Amino acid sequence: MKIDARVLLVMARHRRTALLEALEECTTHVLAASNCMEAQSFLRSRLPFQVIVTDTALPDGDWKTVIDAAGACQHAEVVVAIPSTDARRSGEIYRCGADVLFEPFDRDDVRCTIQSAVNARYVRSGAAATLMAAGPAL
Repeated sequence: MKIDARVLLVMARHRRTALLEALEECTTHVLAASNCMEAQSFLRSRLPFQVIVTDTALPDGDWKTVIDAAGACQHAEVVVAIPSTDARRSGEIYRCGADVLFEPFDRDDVRCTIQSAVNARYVRSGAAATLMAAGPAL
């Protein structure tokens, strides 16, 4: 069964085929952007994204640019795709509040990572709604 989520993949066309196929296999809605500018356009639209998966380097920015755009436009979980040989970078990514997906992409890992991100977003949005319903703190 597919994960009910809208996912934005931000990755250059020549790099994204395998990951795009894995995402399309495990989620209900996937849109792809080739660079930060396209991603920002999608993020400003009225389409709600639960998860944004981005490459580390993009033609007009990097994963940090995508995280900044996601925070400014939507409250989606961000997952950064990195080569398994670049595990050092994962600490920095985790500290920025994103999750990591290691290349080469295993379909089961992709599914688990996306499901985890959807669950985290659900918990976070539910906690925010509970706090707002409780009213101002005394």
